[in-house]
Amino acid sequence: SAKQQDGTIYVSFQTEGINDPHEASSAQQSAAMVTELAQYEGAHLSVLEPGAYWGAWRPVLRALQSAGQRRSIPLEECLLKCVNCDKPAHFLTRYKKDADGKRTKEREIVEYDVRPIFNETPQEGPLLLENVYMPWPQISGSTLDEWQLYAARNLLTHRVGLVQGPPGTGKTYIGLLVVRTMLRNRELWRASDGDDEEAKAEAFKEPASKGGREQKEADDEGAGAHKRMAPPPPILVLCQTNHALDQFLEGMLHFEKSIVRVGGRSKSDLLQEMNLSRLTE
Repeated sequence: SAKQQDGTIYVSFQTEGINDPHEASSAQQSAAMVTELAQYEGAHLSVLEPGAYWGAWRPVLRALQSAGQRRSIPLEECLLKCVNCDKPAHFLTRYKKDADGKRTKEREIVEYDVRPIFNETPQEGPLLLENVYMPWPQISGSTLDEWQLYAARNLLTHRVGLVQGPPGTGKTYIGLLVVRTMLRNRELWRASDGDDEEAKAEAFKEPASKGGREQKEADDEGAGAHKRMAPPPPILVLCQTNHALDQFLEGMLHFEKSIVRVGGRSKSDLLQEMNLSRLTE
């Protein structure tokens, strides 16, 4: 590159699993790599250096390339442009209705159950806040200190939240309480657009039954018998290490049993039956 004075960089690639790229057995993989890279000849590319073995990052980069071909990416404004990060999540708002019960274009904040944050109080009944963005009531019964409570509130009320702190400051503990609170309000995020329950149910009607009028009348018996709610989307928990993931999921077992552990390096006996490889046997 220094001799050419044009910024050209020559790179030698070696595919995973090839001990000697000059061996005949490696020709097929090497040819596939060359074919894949040939389309970029003469192109101007930006290089991101991960600082680690590139093979471990290749699936992630592939997924980003695939996502980039879509019209939109979840949280695109926040993650790629760093804008609107302070806006509320869609499920925290809903469309207002007029006097006739019709949906308007305006949105309003929904009631939110924050009972799990106050974890020393009885958990049976809800603790509903009409507006989670207004000052929270001074209620005793939480093991969180002032700053931990501030962190939990920010995680629950923003599209993207970041909690930092040295070991032992309660980051994992706060995360568990936030996840428990989100699960407590799972009915609110059945649909990502924050629509009301009636609209959600309408979108997931059961197929029409066959068998004539008598069958139809039988199917319609009971309130809402012909409607089916969409299941709430899963919560995705990502950790840098297998140990950290095991620790977090074991904490979730105290309030949620529907867990799928992805990855084969779990050392937790409590999560063995929840591992994806075990569930797909």
